[in-house]
Amino acid sequence: MPTISEIQNSINNSTSSCSWFCLLQTTAEIKANVVHRQNFVATVNDLPSLCTFAADSGMIVFVDELRTPVYHANNSWITLDGCCVVRRDFIPQEIWTWGSNECGQLGIGTVGGAARGCPLQEACNDGFWSTVASGDRHVIALKRNGTLWGWGDNSNGQHGTGTTTVSCLPVQERCLATNWCRISAGSSTTAAIKTDGTLWAWGNSTILGMYTSSCSPIQERSSSSDWSTFCAQSGGVGLKTNGTIWGWGFNNTGRLGTGNTTNSCSPVQEICSATNWCRVSIRYNSTGAIKTDGTLWTWGYNGTAQLGTGNFTSSCSPIQEFCSATNWCQVSMGTCHSAAIKTNGTLWSWGSQYEGRLANNINTNNTFSCSPVQEICSATNWCLAVAGDRNGQGLKTDGTLWSWGRNFNCQIGDGSFSFSGCPLPKQEFFKRTCWCTTDIGAYFCSSAAAMTVSSS
Repeated sequence: MPTISEIQNSINNSTSSCSWFCLLQTTAEIKANVVHRQNFVATVNDLPSLCTFAADSGMIVFVDELRTPVYHANNSWITLDGCCVVRRDFIPQEIWTWGSNECGQLGIGTVGGAARGCPLQEACNDGFWSTVASGDRHVIALKRNGTLWGWGDNSNGQHGTGTTTVSCLPVQERCLATNWCRISAGSSTTAAIKTDGTLWAWGNSTILGMYTSSCSPIQERSSSSDWSTFCAQSGGVGLKTNGTIWGWGFNNTGRLGTGNTTNSCSPVQEICSATNWCRVSIRYNSTGAIKTDGTLWTWGYNGTAQLGTGNFTSSCSPIQEFCSATNWCQVSMGTCHSAAIKTNGTLWSWGSQYEGRLANNINTNNTFSCSPVQEICSATNWCLAVAGDRNGQGLKTDGTLWSWGRNFNCQIGDGSFSFSGCPLPKQEFFKRTCWCTTDIGAYFCSSAAAMTVSSS
């Protein structure tokens, strides 16, 4: 995987051997808080310098070498899953958490107690974080110096510290490596990619190969050095820099997309062997991915219509979402529902509508949407969506953070507590405008973790 400097040199010198192109969102007009965007394809000579380009907040650039879009926010380019690619200056980035603290996953120095309904800053409070990922009952985060830290549940060794000791404060993984660059937290697993493109995992057995658990980072079996992203979840799926998708672990629902339900201890490629994937997400039994042509494909279990294919039929192979849209830019698969964002800044969801998971003002048990439906407010400035177990979250380009769905453990973060769920997007308690990434676990009583770029 190329380094950031190599990518930047390719941009500056126009010598990349890969097919460069980018999708830019430009502000044409701003009236009544409505941003009108125009999408276009740029040639290599039109590519901006990510370090010096005068970008509007929310502008999206697709970097082919990274196989992922990055968006501009607060003097930095950030991937849609929260990883900082280029930062122009040092701005303190703080981690805040809320929801259940049964395993110390809030990182505030205590375990248990009542769920917290308002965001609380983790105890280290050093402002040196670069990205965060929330598992079901543990949290993993990276610092700017490339070190990796974890807290919360550690019963399966998901902190990577060599032990199963629970910690309610951030603890560093045992190898003390300083070249981690991408992270993913699963139900009881953790996976991370280094700047050399290698993929490492630890925690529950299925992340590493059947029935082999580890409390310390172990490299995946193929020892490849071209991993771009990886989503950890009872095994997982990952994207390589050549645009291919590979996965391993449990496959009884066909979530690996291999055309069968055979489990695998080693990476296996999805059946279509496509080379133009740019985004991928997995949650328990279902997988979703986006191609560079803007189309969205899903596979795996579909019992609650989470594939968005217009029916309840599960699939072992990739199937295009029902609307066949060509302007998707981000997808997040939940346990019983899914969410995705289009390049026009709109947010769409599908699957179970119980407890308000689709943010479409419907909160009824045993009702489903088999195809994408837009969130009730029809906003056009969403830049990140996260689908959890029974709720969802989203970030807007104005830096605000919104949540909806189940709120039994205060996952909404607005200070309230509700048994009935929230079918409308609600802003977090402090109504800050400096959030840059967020994540939420898929466990029914999980917590949320988000990052701000300042203490304002």
